[in-house]
Amino acid sequence: MEKTVYGNTSGLKKADLALLRGIYDLAVDKDMVITLDIASIIAAVSGGSGRELAVFIDRRGQVVSVGVGDAATVSLQARGKRRGAYRLAGLRCIHTHPSDGGNLSAADYAALYDLRLDAMAALGLQEEAIKEAYLACLGHRDGQLTRNYQTFGPLSAGQLIKFPLAALMSVYWG
Repeated sequence: MEKTVYGNTSGLKKADLALLRGIYDLAVDKDMVITLDIASIIAAVSGGSGRELAVFIDRRGQVVSVGVGDAATVSLQARGKRRGAYRLAGLRCIHTHPSDGGNLSAADYAALYDLRLDAMAALGLQEEAIKEAYLACLGHRDGQLTRNYQTFGPLSAGQLIKFPLAALMSVYWG
């Protein structure tokens, strides 16, 4: 797999780019949202650079995309293979808010729906540490995706790491 860090990488330290590329080598248990290692790396790089970061993880626990934005946004470039207009992409996105709380924004909810993500999580940072996190999943009715989001938070870093995503998906989506 190519270890490309997309987006606004100019001006990032070489060491930070190496850390971000190294995320591709870290596996995530399929039952978890994210690992402490990955969360710590993106919090440190995001907090230190003041830029939003996004990581996409597939249902097998493989990191498939890592992106860098600016202080307020990051382009969400998912590389999922959705099988139909009303099916989920099989990806979750975890991104940072370096100078704000972890509340999901209207743009975050829109991306969750438009990209048909399994879940969207935002990490609110305080300097280079996770202050709080929020997680949301899409709803569905009669086989159609809906904008009836199920949102969880505020969560601590530990609660996000231990969040039972696979169990939620099986109960919520059947």
